[in-house]
Amino acid sequence: MSITLNVTKGLSPDLQKCYRLLKNRKPLMTMLGGATAIALRRHFRRRNREPNKSGFPKANWWQKEVAQRTALTGADNNSATVTIASAQFPLKFYGGTVKAKRAKYLAIPMHPAAYGKTPRDGTIQGLWLVNGKNPGKKFLARHEGGKLVFYFSLVKSATHRPDPRALPDLEKLTAELVAKTESYLEEKLR
Repeated sequence: MSITLNVTKGLSPDLQKCYRLLKNRKPLMTMLGGATAIALRRHFRRRNREPNKSGFPKANWWQKEVAQRTALTGADNNSATVTIASAQFPLKFYGGTVKAKRAKYLAIPMHPAAYGKTPRDGTIQGLWLVNGKNPGKKFLARHEGGKLVFYFSLVKSATHRPDPRALPDLEKLTAELVAKTESYLEEKLR
């Protein structure tokens, strides 16, 4: 996943000239890339503090899957690369449809005890297939205290909407980076 932030557009004409005259910009790019990685991790950790929207126990996805996998991975004279090395993050950012591949159905948790688990891991004993009233609706449930308790909904695919808050406000982040660039260049002029 690639995002481009242009910090030179926000600079004054004098500082833009200074930026162009700067022969070795790699230290500046490294500093900006590092600041971007820190800002992204801070945003992801903030998201991790939000409650689970289904009320299920927290899996700490934003921390474990995204923040811990976000780092400055390179810099040269013209750019810095910050990588979010999560295979799941693009689905959160762009949205999309997930289809069952290794099994006939995706198992969507319906019960807090099922969250973060799969039917195949065997941690929830006694599950059996229940056909819903509508054709094609299937569930995994078990009897508990004389009641039928549903643990998973079985579906062929699930569509996820893009999360508009997956990344921080990029205008605000760019403004922060422009301020850091200005400070760096003003120090070089002294």
